[in-house]
Amino acid sequence: MRDLTKGAVLVTGGTKGIGLATALAFARHGARCVLTYRWGSADEDDVRRAFTDSGAPEPLLVNADVSQAEETQALLAEIAERFDHVDTFVSNVALAGRVQTLDDLSARALHRTFDYSVVPTIEYLQGIRETFGRPPRYLIALSSTGIDHFTPNYALVAASKAALEALCRYISYQLKDEDIRFNTVRTVAVRTDSFRQVFGPDFEDTILKYMPKERLVDEADVANVILGLCSGYFDGVKGQSITVDKGAVFGDNVMRIYDEREKLEL
Repeated sequence: MRDLTKGAVLVTGGTKGIGLATALAFARHGARCVLTYRWGSADEDDVRRAFTDSGAPEPLLVNADVSQAEETQALLAEIAERFDHVDTFVSNVALAGRVQTLDDLSARALHRTFDYSVVPTIEYLQGIRETFGRPPRYLIALSSTGIDHFTPNYALVAASKAALEALCRYISYQLKDEDIRFNTVRTVAVRTDSFRQVFGPDFEDTILKYMPKERLVDEADVANVILGLCSGYFDGVKGQSITVDKGAVFGDNVMRIYDEREKLEL
């Protein structure tokens, strides 16, 4: 495992859910983390306590809306005052409305989704490269299996994630001669606050009815995959989409439910 104490690990939306779990995974190895969040969305004391309880260095918490260019510039300027480079950038923020009917697919909703879920990954990469004279050594953008597997209310999210995966491949080619490994990490539904906002309160109970709990993916599973991709052991992996699902996508169908009907008590 390479030395993670050099440079900063920047995680957008890093104060809860997958973002927080990822930052803690790095920090437990001595990494110094910078976590962004929107005003009012995090309890800073709780976040710092999670790092202290893990024996990890205290993070730098910055209130920065990823969709606002001036806040991105201010964030990078603040990082540059404390660190000589950004070693790892994890693009975790995503925002999209629920799509229940065709009328929900408005141009305004699509633009808002891309402004939060796609554009920041590119603008942060460009900003890091300009501010520090080089890109981050590792860039991980969070994606979803909802791109090619039906997920309720998910059309706008899926569209933004598909765009991210395409851009990952093309940017990896364009920067093939630079010291960067840009990959996306696809996940199945992880039961976070964002998950509950998109799918509603009953969806979690329904999943547990048909899927054994041990097959569900949690924040730590995703965080460990991201850490592994940035550990130095997988530096040959570039422009790829890695799926974290414990094999659930393969078996997430009626045939599997029928085969396990007795165990599931259906």
